[in-house]
Amino acid sequence: MTLQEYFVATPEMTDDKFAKLIGTSRSAVTQYRRGTRYPRPLIMLEIERVTDTVVNASDQLRGLQREAL
Repeated sequence: MTLQEYFVATPEMTDDKFAKLIGTSRSAVTQYRRGTRYPRPLIMLEIERVTDTVVNASDQLRGLQREAL
């Protein structure tokens, strides 16, 4: 599942709340969701931890590849 798909499935989660959980800015989370930026490895590990590995690096990369096509 991509981060964008996670946010759709978890409507109570906001960019601001998620940013605080993973230790980054709201604008960075927005860019990760839109696929205009990929998280650094340590942030990706935090995303996996916070989402209980529902969002993982492989899925997020596939999401970016779909956007690029």
